[in-house]
Amino acid sequence: MKAQIVDFSMSMNRKQRLTIELDADFRSKYDKLHDKPVEVTIKKYSENRTVKANAYLWALINEIGNVLRENKEDIYFDMLQSYGQGGAVSVKAKFADNFEKTYKYFKYLGESQLNGETFKHYRFWVGSSEYDRDEFSILLDGVISEAKNLGIETKTEEEIQSLLKSYKGE
Repeated sequence: MKAQIVDFSMSMNRKQRLTIELDADFRSKYDKLHDKPVEVTIKKYSENRTVKANAYLWALINEIGNVLRENKEDIYFDMLQSYGQGGAVSVKAKFADNFEKTYKYFKYLGESQLNGETFKHYRFWVGSSEYDRDEFSILLDGVISEAKNLGIETKTEEEIQSLLKSYKGE
């Protein structure tokens, strides 16, 4: 839910108060939750990409897979590696299984020792469902480029921009 932080204060007993304005109607949730403890997560707001843009990404990935005779999940991972978002991390070896269960898209890089502890090193990529509009646009542009290189027909630049601009509020 989109909101705006409008005030923050701290009381004498060191408790903090945050005031937010919500864009959506919260009354029914308030009625159910106002007298109960709740868990709160606050993060920077970003518009989600559209269903149409996501469907187009997967249609192109499927076409690329057909031309190359490869599984679309493998093509998707290739595209994430080339155009996606992610990072690198070192994990204590005893926690490596947890990391590998959490991140679907990763490559094991090796291991090393530090102060008698074994660390495993990974390069990982975040799935596109977690991308904001700009990150998704970079991925989609890369997939379109790959499709064109294989002779796959793609939408016009105007159609692509229309897909990317069809976010709420635009």
